[in-house]
Amino acid sequence: ADTGKAAAVIKMHSADADSKIELQTTTSNNAEPTTRMTILKSGNVGIGDSSPDKKLHITDTGGNHLRIAFSDSFYYDIGRQASDGRLSITDNVNGETFSILPSGELSIRKV
Repeated sequence: ADTGKAAAVIKMHSADADSKIELQTTTSNNAEPTTRMTILKSGNVGIGDSSPDKKLHITDTGGNHLRIAFSDSFYYDIGRQASDGRLSITDNVNGETFSILPSGELSIRKV
């Protein structure tokens, strides 16, 4: 049955100690909204993180966290890989082109 929950919600909290804006969405009309993005009174923005401690704080266990695109056909993905903790830059044509391992080892793939 339809519970009347919205598919998208913007919540504004104005308490002095905890002023923030939350963007929440649901996957269906009957689901409880999940916070997807938070903007704190400091201006810090969290995507997948409800208490960001940097200007842009992205938390995602899926690996690639940021996409820089020229078009849908050409882009770079940047993220920390869960398998070994490396920071990698991958392009959609040549695969992983640059990575830094937790040990500090640097890998650059010649394209």
